[in-house]
Amino acid sequence: MKSQFGEKVYRIALNGGMTCPNRDGKIGYGGCIFCSGMGSGDFAGSACKTITEQLAEGKAILARKRPVHAYIAYFQAFTSTYAPP
Repeated sequence: MKSQFGEKVYRIALNGGMTCPNRDGKIGYGGCIFCSGMGSGDFAGSACKTITEQLAEGKAILARKRPVHAYIAYFQAFTSTYAPP
């Protein structure tokens, strides 16, 4: 990403409020060994907030740490491929 955009690109983890097939019984129960209780979304925003609110909050958190000019948002908590479009 740095070579593509000429600077470090920071990640902002979003939470779409989705579940996981390894938690809801469709494939298994209890989740995966690499997921925490929050579904590997420990650093993701709150599903109680809109995606727009989570993105704004993530940008503000990054801005308090260092100057950030480039970021990419992604769905982290549980599995973003496990939700309807």
